[in-house]
Order: sequence, then C-alpha cells, then structure tokens
Amino acid sequence: MKCLLCESHSAIFFFDQKTSWEYFHCRNCDLRFLDPKNRLGKEEEKRRYQLHQNDVNDSGYQNFVTPLLKIIKEKIDPDSLILDYGCGDGPVLTHLLKAEGFSNITLFDLYFKNSPEALDKKYDLIFSTEVIEHFYNPAEEFFRLKNLLRDGGQLAVMTLFYSEEINFAAWPYRKDFTHVCFYSRKTCQWINSHFKFNFFTQFGDRIGWWSS
Repeated sequence: MKCLLCESHSAIFFFDQKTSWEYFHCRNCDLRFLDPKNRLGKEEEKRRYQLHQNDVNDSGYQNFVTPLLKIIKEKIDPDSLILDYGCGDGPVLTHLLKAEGFSNITLFDLYFKNSPEALDKKYDLIFSTEVIEHFYNPAEEFFRLKNLLRDGGQLAVMTLFYSEEINFAAWPYRKDFTHVCFYSRKTCQWINSHFKFNFFTQFGDRIGWWSS
C-alpha cells in the first residue's frame, strides 16, 4: 500500500486480532497508519467527537494544553494572526489565548466550524491540538497548512508521538478509533524537509513546532 504521507511503499505493521484492523508502516517517512478501509464513516466519526467533553472551562482540559500555551506566549506576538485548525466544539486553547490578549484568532473545523473563508488568508501561527492523528489525508493537510502560513510563520501541533519504546499493540492512543495516523520524530523531520519548513522542534512527547 502507498504511504498516505510520502506515497512510498508501506507494509503491514500490526494486525489487531480483536477488530481485524490492519496498520501499515512506511520505512521512508516512518508514518504508521490505519488501513483506510478500517476507518469509521464520517457520521460515526462526528458522533464520537460529539461524545467528547470539551468544555473550555474544564480545568483538566486547560492543564492539558497549558504546555503549548506557554510556548506560544514565549514565541508569538499577541497581535499575530492565528488559526486554530481543527478547533472542535470546545476550542480551549483559543479560549486561554484570548484571556492572555491574543485577539486575532480564527477558528476552523471540518465538522464544527467549517468556514471556507478561514482558509482564504495567511497566518503567523497555526496550531492544531490533538488533530493531526485524525488526518485521513496527511499529505494534503500538511500541504494546506504550510501554504496557509505567511513567510516566517509557525505551525504548532499537539499529538502523542510514537517511538520505538512504545508497545503499539497495547498503546491506548492507538485504541481511539478516530486516531488513524501516528507520527514519530523521524516523520516530523520528513515533513519538515518535504514541505520546506526551516526547522522542526519537538517539546516532550506531545508538542511539535515547525517554523517556515
């Protein structure tokens, strides 16, 4: 099967005996992904998102995104044009950034804020919290994100990065049925090179930052 990101050959990496789902691994870009035939339908996927308790005032949810909030505050001017890409129905990081004086934030989400006009301008910062693991077409999505950035713009993501130390079979992150793509540091470095970012930085096991 062709890799969903780099289109190189990928081979079966893991077979889930419980669900009969197959996961593939690309040795070129190191992406691991669920066989597209095993994905949820759009309506079922949206229904599962609606079950999430994404209250912007939930302290646990706020604490979860606080590490990225701190990095954005250190690196980004409050007057910057910002896009929350894949904001969902509870854009907690946007909520926290606005409380810190970041007022120029646009929301976009395929299911909950599908505003095509949001994709008609350029941004200084785009952030996606717990989004890129849901990408059905990661090559298309990263191409879009890169082209939505101004020169010198920044792309920040939160996702749980895969590493060789992880037992993929038992990994809870894999067991969310809406998680279809899993990225390693090598994958992110491939994205950095292929989409012509200037550099990639990883903070801990959940935050990735590209600079264009």
